[in-house]
Amino acid sequence: MAELARSRYAVSAAAYGSRSTPATVPAPAPPPVPVPGRREATPAGRRHADHVVLVKRQCSDCALFVRSTQPPVVVAAIAGALLGARWGVSAIPLAWQQAVNGWPHLTGPDLVRLAVLTARKGLDDADGWPSAARVKIPGYAGKSYTVQHPEDDGLYLGNLPVTECEGEIPIDAVVSLCRVGQAPIFSGTDVEHVRVWLVDKEGANANLHYVLHQAAREIFRLRQAGKRVFLHCVAGRSRTPVVAAAYSAFLGTHPHDALVGIYRALGAHWTLLAHWQMHDAVYELAGVTPHRPQPRPVLG
Repeated sequence: MAELARSRYAVSAAAYGSRSTPATVPAPAPPPVPVPGRREATPAGRRHADHVVLVKRQCSDCALFVRSTQPPVVVAAIAGALLGARWGVSAIPLAWQQAVNGWPHLTGPDLVRLAVLTARKGLDDADGWPSAARVKIPGYAGKSYTVQHPEDDGLYLGNLPVTECEGEIPIDAVVSLCRVGQAPIFSGTDVEHVRVWLVDKEGANANLHYVLHQAAREIFRLRQAGKRVFLHCVAGRSRTPVVAAAYSAFLGTHPHDALVGIYRALGAHWTLLAHWQMHDAVYELAGVTPHRPQPRPVLG
């Protein structure tokens, strides 16, 4: 999909070649840097707070429905199942996904695997997902690459082939934006692994803004803890740059400047303009009207 889009359009250097805000975009004061514990600091923070309040309210409603005859553990399981079925895993805060567990030793990814298998009538897809230890890496992922984030040299951007590296690597945490399988993300290094449900297809993300904000906050948490973070998707061309830009905006950078910085850092590893919903969400999270560079047709 990404290759098709890239063959049809080429983005001129002028489109993302300047770090200054374009004249077509209003230049409001930069959004304040989010402060831990102050979710109202940005439009995204308010959206996060509203989302959590809604989920908690519906948890209470579900609990009231079954509480009269069931013990608390069963109530929690039923309420969680109903809410998950209604909103999907992408609507669950990443902190909750990291903490949730099942009997006897099931982790969050184990529960997602069981849910996906249930939805697929017990069958894996052609790549063996969700049960495979490692998901097959498609050819369009290209050769492995890594670049440092332009505003945080402790955050590395890359693609799925990087995870095939053997031996120890200088990484403490991995944020995966694609399907990776059930095995440890790096065979030779014990790292904290955060899985984010994000699909690089227009209209496929029911909670797109919330997911991007959650991913940016999670990277911020890991970096505040002093961890070196590797952020990746399959090819590192669309999902990786949009979350990297959302992280820059989370730190207080204007969305356009954030996207320009990531575009410059990635160079050829960039097809975000084939995914306008993700591109525009970086602006919308900061309460800014999206600026869309005009692609030019490739002649010949």
